[in-house]
Amino acid sequence: MKYTDERLNLAIYTFLSIRAMFVIPRLPLSLLLLLDIALCHPFDVQPQQTPLDTVHHISLHEIISPRPLHGRFLHITDLHPDPYYKFNTTVASGCHHFPKERNGLKDKNKEERRAGYWGTPQSACDNSFAFVNFTLDWIEKEWADDIDFVIWTGDNARHDEDPSQPRTLEEIFDTNRYVAERMHSIFAIRGIPVVPSLGEKCSINLVLKFWSLELVFQRGGYYSSELIDNQLAALSLNTLYFYEKNKATGGCSYRDEADPGNLQLDWMDVQLEQFRSRGMKVWLTGHVPPTPDNYYNECFFFLDAEHLKEEPEEEELFSKKDQIHKSLKKHLKKISKKKEKKDEIVVVNVAPAGVGNPYQPGLRVFAYNHTGETGIGSGVGRSDTNGSEEDIKGDENPWEKPKKCKKRKNLDKWECRGPEKEWYSGKQGPARKNTLWTPLGYSQFWVPDLGSRNEREPPTWELEYVTYGREGFEERLPAKLAEKILANLTDEHIPYEMVDLTLDSWLDLVEKIRNKKKQWKKFKERMYLSRGQ
Repeated sequence: MKYTDERLNLAIYTFLSIRAMFVIPRLPLSLLLLLDIALCHPFDVQPQQTPLDTVHHISLHEIISPRPLHGRFLHITDLHPDPYYKFNTTVASGCHHFPKERNGLKDKNKEERRAGYWGTPQSACDNSFAFVNFTLDWIEKEWADDIDFVIWTGDNARHDEDPSQPRTLEEIFDTNRYVAERMHSIFAIRGIPVVPSLGEKCSINLVLKFWSLELVFQRGGYYSSELIDNQLAALSLNTLYFYEKNKATGGCSYRDEADPGNLQLDWMDVQLEQFRSRGMKVWLTGHVPPTPDNYYNECFFFLDAEHLKEEPEEEELFSKKDQIHKSLKKHLKKISKKKEKKDEIVVVNVAPAGVGNPYQPGLRVFAYNHTGETGIGSGVGRSDTNGSEEDIKGDENPWEKPKKCKKRKNLDKWECRGPEKEWYSGKQGPARKNTLWTPLGYSQFWVPDLGSRNEREPPTWELEYVTYGREGFEERLPAKLAEKILANLTDEHIPYEMVDLTLDSWLDLVEKIRNKKKQWKKFKERMYLSRGQ
């Protein structure tokens, strides 16, 4: 297959999110990888809370402007604003309807859980617009002047699960216009790049309407973006072309060169080759994470993740947590055995949703090495690393063909054909060694009091935990926020004390979680944003 389109390096936006950490063997790319776990649904408007005006159309020139680097970026996802959310309605109705009345009297059935004023965590209810606005206001106050770019991985609409209030196309566009205007007022006018990814219910036309990036999306909603000129980029993938539930695509069939998934993979190869030739580093971003349950086998044939094959649907998570924990522990053991084959391992971050459906709302702020120095903090000097490291060719056969490839009917499958090009492993790169652009850690914030606050007492975004330790704490958070947090910092906030987010640090964490019961227990709590609950 050949990719002939010459429109490369067009965009400047990225959307991200993370709920759990997976370490995936057999991904022959030396890359930084961030993906969103949820699916993007259309958004609706709540006129009484958020009047909609004409949205300002964002141009590339408005976003690209020189700014001093802070060594931080925001990853936000899954806001799920719901215009029909109402305080004190029943949770069983999706927080849309009050208890039924019969003959003028309320039904005296068993007491039902009711919707909170700001939101209803650990339920099937989506966000009130009041909480969405509260969250964006908090981000603007605490972070907007102290981050370098934003990864935003979608889900800015309610789930369409109320037959009495079906979503309409008009609602979808209206809500997206509103969210786009908020994002513009917070980030774009400050010159901060924002990188969005398409999700399950988002349309390319919708993105075009908001971001005015027609050229970027003409091929199918995936694009590249230079976050820091000639040094750091992001590839925003349209993971819907790999998504197994999307029956409109061919599932990356080996014989179908025109399949959207194959075309996107060809495009990705071209992009990576071009960025490598320029000595640049790349974040991969997207919406649907790569698991056997999510992707067509042919689209991600090199994903060796048998531990995830029994992963339940989101609505089953509460009843099958033990099954998930068992599978995850099995996976960690498997990774531990592969730790000597680092060329075949990539870390995938899957972010918490900004909605309490089905957990607590959360978001992350990453710190990264923006100077090239190798100390705990970001340092003040910059080393000459642009193009200075050498990419090392990987093994000729970095993966083993499965047994089914011996059958004739499976010969024309990607997993039996294998990669057609050489692959590289940058052993001195930022994913393997603390150097320029290496992710140093992240701070995860949550809202533990979302369901208990009222109109006069808004909820609070608090630090849930950080991946790093006390040393260098102040350098990885804005000074004004670090001062507040340090005053109330406990061991619960610093459970992992990772030096950085290089592969070795992740593998060390795997061993710590596997071998210490207390760490395993705490890790499970943080998977569901349920510490202390």
